[in-house]
Amino acid sequence: MGLYSNQYFETNKDLLSFSEDLNHPSIIDKLHLQLIKDAKDFCLIIDNVQYYENREWLSDMSRILSRIQMAMAHLDSPQQKAGYEIPKELDERFELYCTLKEKLGDLDGYWMEFDQRSEIDDQSGSLAGDFSDLYYEFKRGLQESSAQLQPKPSAVMDWKIGYLRSWGQHLLDAQKHLYTLKATERL
Repeated sequence: MGLYSNQYFETNKDLLSFSEDLNHPSIIDKLHLQLIKDAKDFCLIIDNVQYYENREWLSDMSRILSRIQMAMAHLDSPQQKAGYEIPKELDERFELYCTLKEKLGDLDGYWMEFDQRSEIDDQSGSLAGDFSDLYYEFKRGLQESSAQLQPKPSAVMDWKIGYLRSWGQHLLDAQKHLYTLKATERL
């Protein structure tokens, strides 16, 4: 059973039906806490990917990414236009990318909007690439939050800025590819 199978996954109803007052501090706090929890779960699954079957793993990832997207869509955009720090762990990201690419096999690649669809090797989208970038972005925020379920404003602010400038597109691309895999019964 996956981490987010029906047996283990509880839907937090007050997070899914709070459109009436999104700016209320208690709602924002719940979103921050849920975001931290989902980022931890995402990283935990990536850290233990070798123990998963692809179908189970990717189903769990799809659920987590949907929850992260929901939280990010409801959190206010950053007021300040701070700079986005260029990743320092490029070698580690590439190692993780290679591990995930091998694990995913033919489920990894996908067509991006401007790809010329001549050969399968021309696909520029990569689920392994998306997951690797998301993993290190989430790790950075979690380290800043001291790995506790206590969001630090600076970590959440970094995630908001990074979401808009970098990893938000990876999140959407991964969700789109996971949907395509489900719709074509490859997942």
